Amino acid sequence: IERWLAQKPDPKLLTAWMHYVQGLCEKLTDKEIETLRTGLMSRARSIAEAAGGFLGLGRISQKEKDMLQMLESAFSCPPGST
Repeated sequence: IERWLAQKPDPKLLTAWMHYVQGLCEKLTDKEIETLRTGLMSRARSIAEAAGGFLGLGRISQKEKDMLQMLESAFSCPPGST
C-alpha cells in the first residue's frame, strides 16, 4: 500500500480486477455476488471517507465517487450468468 501511495498503480491492475470480478459473477450465485459486492463496496467507501475532508472526516471527492462507481460496475453481471 505504501508503494501505491507513492506511485499510483498501473491502470492495468484495475482492468484485471474488473475482469476477475466479472469472471466470479459467472461462478457465484446471486446471493454470493451480493454478499461480495456489499462487503467490498462498504470497505471501499470507508477508505474513501477516511481519506477525504478535514482530518479524514467529511466528503468523498468526486474522483473517489467516480472510482467507487467504477468498482461497483464490475458487479453488473450479464443476465443469466448465475
